[in-house]
Amino acid sequence: MGSDLTKDQQHRLATWVSGNLGLSFPPERQADLARAFLRYADFKGEAPERLVEKLLAGAAYGEQLAELAPYLTVGETYFFREPATFKLLSAEILPALLQGRDLKQSTVLNIWSAGCCTGEEAYSLAIFVAHWLSALGAATRVSVLGTDINQEFLEKARRAVYKSHSFRTRLAELACYEPYFERDGDSFRVRADIAGLVRFAIFNLAGEQELPSCDSPSAGFDLIICRNVLIYFSAEKQIAALKKLAARLAPGGYICLAPCEIPANLESDLPELERVEVGGRFFLRSVPAEKAGAAGSAGLTGSLETSFQALTLRYHLYVNTGRFQEAIVCLNQYLANTEDSRALYLRALVEEQTGALGEAEASLLRCLEQQPDFHMARFLLASGYLARGKRPQGVELLQHLRQSLAQVERDSLLPFSEGITASELLSVIDSLLQ
Repeated sequence: MGSDLTKDQQHRLATWVSGNLGLSFPPERQADLARAFLRYADFKGEAPERLVEKLLAGAAYGEQLAELAPYLTVGETYFFREPATFKLLSAEILPALLQGRDLKQSTVLNIWSAGCCTGEEAYSLAIFVAHWLSALGAATRVSVLGTDINQEFLEKARRAVYKSHSFRTRLAELACYEPYFERDGDSFRVRADIAGLVRFAIFNLAGEQELPSCDSPSAGFDLIICRNVLIYFSAEKQIAALKKLAARLAPGGYICLAPCEIPANLESDLPELERVEVGGRFFLRSVPAEKAGAAGSAGLTGSLETSFQALTLRYHLYVNTGRFQEAIVCLNQYLANTEDSRALYLRALVEEQTGALGEAEASLLRCLEQQPDFHMARFLLASGYLARGKRPQGVELLQHLRQSLAQVERDSLLPFSEGITASELLSVIDSLLQ
């Protein structure tokens, strides 16, 4: 199929895709949309300019959307992706969800993997939580729902057989989970008892329908994982999708998103959810009834904290999309009104990434003046010195940091470390000092 779509067709197709699939294709990405649609037209064996007009003229139906979706989305997933998230689950989230439960009673932790792709995330959650509960000696069991709009992905997920490419975290690094798989030729099959904990269903987060009650526990989901899905949605579709997730969340339940997917105006757009910091990362949690009527009464400290949380969301959005100068601008605007060591650290990260090494050093020094025990700031400054050949200064900082970390519990997650524990950072320091 050699014919291309016109600019007008690209624009109208982008509007149609946004309305039916929630995927956002702004003008600068509409050429990507057109290329994906050409591949779809080739699959259908139709001229793309005729197929797009037929698509735009008719009402969308489920099979059509499921057929087109694989051409517009990236199925990038593997087992135990983002290990830091799993560490936060075991250290903070799961204990909080079990608080108040009788561990000897047979209860269920319900988890939803929204946008589960080919199932690796859903099975990872089942394996990880089942192993964690077993080690705890709890009678509680886990039940996982995986949903996606792509029927082909779900069919592969239900087969529960994966090649080595799905184990890029490497099972050798996760030896305790290896028994949950059985070798099947040159592939690995999820063990039957674990596969039995997971069910899959087709569901369009951007559609008009709600999640069917047969796929949702009556008490709601304790944990919903929806990472790197909403980033492709328009702002309006993001809020609509989050409302669907919130409606199926159990009291006190958590939603895990990618950092840039948390709405900046959460309080006004989604008052049923609150932003909570766990181990240096933000999650969403259903608002307890007793707090629902207490909004706005936190005082000056609460206002400053809310302001910093909004700043963090903008920062992640800009950095994750390569808009580093905009990240610097919003950080400087915030710092013009308050001296905040956390914002100085974030600014130093951007300055390091853009090669402004002198500015990064100055930001880190200011940060440490305000908060001498900011471990990650001291480590970043020391690493910068070592990289630029200033070994004496770097070694001195690392030795001081090592003494400070000796006072921290070894399994404690360090703020702003993306899930690194004190013992893990100590190991890195020891290797640098050799």
